[in-house]
Amino acid sequence: MEFQPEANFNKGPEVEITRMRPLPARELALALGRAAEQAGARLDGISSLYSSDGMLRRIPELEELQSLFAVGKLIRDLDEEMGSWPNSPQTANETTELFQGLRYLLSGDPSINFGQLCQGGRVVADFAEELPTFYEQLPQDPFREKALSYIQAANKAATELSEVTQESFGALARFLLVRMRACRVPDYLSPYSDRDVDAIAVSTELIKSWLSEEQRVEEAGGLSQGEFKALLQSGIEQYRRDVYPNLSYRGQVGRESEGVLLSATDSFIIARIARDAITASGEEGVVPELGAGQYELNFPVQTLGGRVFSDWLDFEERKLAAVEKAAQEFCRGVIPVPIAIAPTLTREDLQRVALGDGERWDRLDAAWQRALFEEIKRSGKLPMIDGYVPESIAVSSSMSSSQLHVELPFDEREAAKVFNACVLATIPVLAASGASPFFLEGREGTSEVRPQIWEKLDDLGRKRVFFGDGWIESPFEILEKYAEVERLDLKQDENEDPLTLLRRQVDSVWPHFRLIPEADHWRCENRVFSSEAPLDAIATSAFYFGLVRGLSQEMEAKDLAASVPFESVKEAFYGVCENGLDQDVPWIGVGTINAQELILDKLLPLARKGLLDSGVLLDEVETFLGVVEERVKSGRTNAQWQKCAFALAEAKTVEEKMSEVAQRYAIGVLSGLPTAQWSEWREERSLR
Repeated sequence: MEFQPEANFNKGPEVEITRMRPLPARELALALGRAAEQAGARLDGISSLYSSDGMLRRIPELEELQSLFAVGKLIRDLDEEMGSWPNSPQTANETTELFQGLRYLLSGDPSINFGQLCQGGRVVADFAEELPTFYEQLPQDPFREKALSYIQAANKAATELSEVTQESFGALARFLLVRMRACRVPDYLSPYSDRDVDAIAVSTELIKSWLSEEQRVEEAGGLSQGEFKALLQSGIEQYRRDVYPNLSYRGQVGRESEGVLLSATDSFIIARIARDAITASGEEGVVPELGAGQYELNFPVQTLGGRVFSDWLDFEERKLAAVEKAAQEFCRGVIPVPIAIAPTLTREDLQRVALGDGERWDRLDAAWQRALFEEIKRSGKLPMIDGYVPESIAVSSSMSSSQLHVELPFDEREAAKVFNACVLATIPVLAASGASPFFLEGREGTSEVRPQIWEKLDDLGRKRVFFGDGWIESPFEILEKYAEVERLDLKQDENEDPLTLLRRQVDSVWPHFRLIPEADHWRCENRVFSSEAPLDAIATSAFYFGLVRGLSQEMEAKDLAASVPFESVKEAFYGVCENGLDQDVPWIGVGTINAQELILDKLLPLARKGLLDSGVLLDEVETFLGVVEERVKSGRTNAQWQKCAFALAEAKTVEEKMSEVAQRYAIGVLSGLPTAQWSEWREERSLR
C-alpha cells in the first residue's frame, strides 16, 4: 500500500500510524519540561500525553498534534530568543503566566477564549492563529524520509497481516501499534532508524502466532468450544451427583492478601525480586504472585470465632517481617508493602518483562494478546484508562487484593442466601475501605479504580470479570454461567475427567464474587477489596464477615429480591468505587441511604451482633470494629489518605510526589496504627 499523506490523513486506519510521532525532536519535549519547571508551572495538558522521560502515553488527536508543534516551536524560539516575540514575557511572573496559557491551550477546551486570559494566554493565542499542519512540521531529509519509510513499512505489515489472517486492516494496524509500543519500537521522540523498520517484521510474526487458530486449538487440547462446554456440563452434573451430597459446613473463613516489594533506597520503586526473597524466607503461606515484585499471603483457614482476627494480624506481621529480612539479602532497603496499587507504578512494571518467568505466563499472555485484538476489532479503538493502553497481561499485576473467603452452607438454598449476603454486604464495606484512588499518574482520585482496571484492561471483553446478573437461588446457577465462558489456556490431559476440567475452568474466571466448588464444601471468594495496612485490612475483614453473618441470620432470599433490586445494588457498586462513603446505597427496609450514615446507624451494630453470635470474643469485636467506626466517622479511608498525602507532597514532579506518597505510606504501615490515625491528617489541618 502506497503511503499518501495528503489523501489519507483524515481517513482510514493510516491515521493511527501517522500520529505516532507528534514532535520532531526529543530535545524539544525536554526543553518544554525544563522551561516549565524553571517557571514553577505544571503543564497538566501535556502531562496527559507524555511521561517524565518524554515517552507518549496515548495517541494524540489531530488538534493536539497541531498544538504540540506550536508549543514546541514556541518554547524553542523562546529558549533561543526570549525577546524576539511580540508581548514575550520579561519577568519570572510573566513566564509563569505564559505556561498557564500553554496549559489552557493543551487542555483542549474549545470554550476557552485565550485572548481574555493572562499575558501568557495572549501570547499563545497570537501564536495559535498560525498553527502549522502535521506534515509541514516534519523536518527535511534525511529525517523526513526515514519517518515516511517507517510509516510505509507499518502500513505494509498491516496489509500483509490482513491477507494472512483475513482480519480487518484497521484492527490489525491498531494492534500492530500496541505491539510496537510494547517492544519500544520506535522510541517516539528520537529519529527513526533502520532498526525500527526491521523490528516491525518481528512484531508481525508475533501477531501471526497470537492470532493463529491452530495454536488456540492446540492449547485447548484439540477441543472445540462446543466440545469443551459439553465436558463442563458433564463436570457440573458429576459434582451435583457425586460431590454435593457429601458436602459439609464448619462456618470457616479465609483470607488472601497481596502486596508489593518497594525499594526504600531507590525512590520506593517496585523491586522485582519477590520470588527470590520468598524462596529464601522459607515461610509457609507466602507465595509469589503474577508480578515479579508481588507477594501473596495465604492465611490459615479458621472458624469464625475466638480471636481469629488477632491471630491473622499476628500472622501477617510475622510473615512480612520474614520476607523483609530475606529481601534485604538480595537488595538493601527493599520492604514488603501491603498496598492496592503502588504509587510508583510505571509503564515498564506493566510489560511482560515485569512478570515472573515460566511457560504458564507466556501462554496466558498469548491468550490475553488475542483478547486484546478481539477487543480492538470489536470496538474499533484501543482500550485505555487515563490514556494508558495495556500491552500485556502484566496489567493484572498492578493491583493487590485482600480476598476474603466465606464457607457456604451445604444446602443449596441456604448457600444461595449466604452468597447473596456476600454480594450485598460488599457495597457498604467497600465504601468504608476504598484504597486504590490512583492508577499510574492519574490524578483524579476515585475511591477504588481496581474494578475498572480489571474489567476494561484485564478482561478485555472476555466476560471473565463481572459483577453478576441477579440474586441466585442455587450455586449451580453460577456454575452454569462459568460453563458459558469461553475456555482460556486450558488443556485436557489424558487423566483429567470433566470434574477436574470444571475446577480448572473456575480457576480461569475472575468474577468479583467467585463460587469455589471444593471436594468437601463450597465457598464464596470475594475479590473486590484492596490491600490495606495490616490492622486496617483485618478490621475490614471483621466488618465484612460480621455483616455477612448478621445478614444471613435476618434475611430470606425472597425478602432480598423484593426489597433490593439487584440492578440497583450493581449500580451502587460502581458508584461506591467512584465516590466511597459519599455514595447513596440501597438497603433492606430503608430504601436508598448515604453509605456513611447507613454504616454508622445500622450496619456496624448488625456486624457486631453477627460476630458475637459466631463466637468472636467481645474485646476482639470492639477492637476491630472500632477501627472501622473511627475510619467511617472521620471519612479517613485509605483512598482519602493517599489523596491527602499527594496534596501534601512537597516535590515538584508527579513522579517525585508519588515517591513521597509511597514513603509516607510505608512509614504509616510500620507504625502499626490504623490509617485514620496517620499523621497526614494533622498536617492537612495545619495547612488550612
